[in-house]
Amino acid sequence: MLQLFYAWARATIATLPEDMASQLVLGQASLNSTVRLDLETGNATGRVTCWENGNFSAEIVDAGSKRQRYALQGKFDPSQAIGPQLEIFLARLGVAGPPLEE
Repeated sequence: MLQLFYAWARATIATLPEDMASQLVLGQASLNSTVRLDLETGNATGRVTCWENGNFSAEIVDAGSKRQRYALQGKFDPSQAIGPQLEIFLARLGVAGPPLEE
């Protein structure tokens, strides 16, 4: 699952506006390794962490108040593309994301 998430994250980063900061972080190798995508808009920070076992956590935190605006935990469905499963997360950040034909 990490390879699929990594590929989706790279494609998402490629579609971001130039003024949006992003970081793709590979966790240390372990029995349940992670890949994390951080996105920063002017008014919010979004983070999606994906674990090798397919579990994920997505959250958006308001930059000013530091309050959580959005949170979703779940398990990616390997029979579906990653993008549609995180469409609401990206929309709340104002990001279109890559084309859905991942």
